[in-house]
Amino acid sequence: MMGNDGVFLITQNDHVMTQLKLTSKLLEYLGKTDLRSLQLEGRSLGERVRSEPVDLMIKDLSSETRRFNLQAKVAEKSTPRIILSRQGRELLLSTATISDGSGTIKLPLWNAQVDVVSVGDTLHIENAQLKRFRGELQVSVGKSTTLKVVGKGNDRSNSASSP
Repeated sequence: MMGNDGVFLITQNDHVMTQLKLTSKLLEYLGKTDLRSLQLEGRSLGERVRSEPVDLMIKDLSSETRRFNLQAKVAEKSTPRIILSRQGRELLLSTATISDGSGTIKLPLWNAQVDVVSVGDTLHIENAQLKRFRGELQVSVGKSTTLKVVGKGNDRSNSASSP
């Protein structure tokens, strides 16, 4: 509080995005208002805003990147290994290094994805996210992500579902 006014920090992912100073009259009004009913650019504040994934190249990816689409070629693939999940289930994991000419990034492949993806394949990944593993950004294929092999040595196309 500064006198009768309130100063608020608006954050996203633990980063301060902006500072907002509200007068005591506005704070009093907001205290009596259902904030979910307020309209902001055609949307109510209670509605979740979901942006559509954008087509990006690897060089454009950063820790701030949210949902994106990517097309890249598999440059390397590690030998598959079995790991235990937190629930004690055995999972098959192989890590691919993918490249699109602008850069490279790691792509963990889980279970059925391991057999579908090979070195030299061209992948199209839709609605992916980035995760940090041991300090390194990696493409994350989640439940809402689609991973498709769009080019193979014998030009056969396959799909692999998320883990």
